[in-house]
Amino acid sequence: MVTYTPTNPNRLRAVKIGLSLAGIGFICVAVVLVARPSLARDNQESIARLAEPVLAAARQWREQNPEGCPTIGGLINEGTLSADVEREDPWGGTLRLVCAEGDQFSLLSPGQDGRLGTDDDIVWPKR
Repeated sequence: MVTYTPTNPNRLRAVKIGLSLAGIGFICVAVVLVARPSLARDNQESIARLAEPVLAAARQWREQNPEGCPTIGGLINEGTLSADVEREDPWGGTLRLVCAEGDQFSLLSPGQDGRLGTDDDIVWPKR
């Protein structure tokens, strides 16, 4: 014979709360997994917008200076680049100008972790 024993109301409430929190956690993880590619694309686009004036100023600088590599600060000090140009990436890291052969330049962001040389670094234009 099976006998029914009433469940402790506090225990039942704790189980309901636990299940609710687990459900909310699952939904949050799903949202992050779906949104992550979009965020990465948005960050690439942000770097591209920040890079435009810097890369244009670097190419202009190269026309007058066939040797050497400018810095963003140097371009500002020389008046080739506006002093109000954005020098930080979306995470507050410092953007860097990287020189290649000829008039090829890239803008480098240390990415979300703030450290250069890691997988989340962003180089614009992509190579």
